[in-house]
Amino acid sequence: MTEDLKRLAPHGIRLDDKKHLTVTGVRQIGDFNEQTVVLFIADGRLKVSGENLSLDKLDPDMGEAQISGNVTALQYSDNQPRAKSIAAKLFR
Repeated sequence: MTEDLKRLAPHGIRLDDKKHLTVTGVRQIGDFNEQTVVLFIADGRLKVSGENLSLDKLDPDMGEAQISGNVTALQYSDNQPRAKSIAAKLFR
C-alpha cells in the first residue's frame, strides 16, 4: 500500500435528500459532466448518475469529493477486467 492510500479516509458515502453527496476514500476523479461523475476508489470505481450534477469540492489530500444535483443512481464496479463477450472470443 502506498503512502498516498494510507492517508486517505476509508471509503464512505453520505447522501442527503438525494441532492448532496459526499464521498470519502476517493483516489481520483474520472470523467464528469452534468449527468455522470466517475470517482476512482481503492476497490474500483463509483459512477454517480443524475441531473444537473456539479463537483462542488474536491480535496485530494483527504480523498473527499462533494457533489450536488439530483442524484438518481450510484453504481460500483471493481478493478477486475471484464469478461470478453462471445463475439470478441469468436473474432480474435
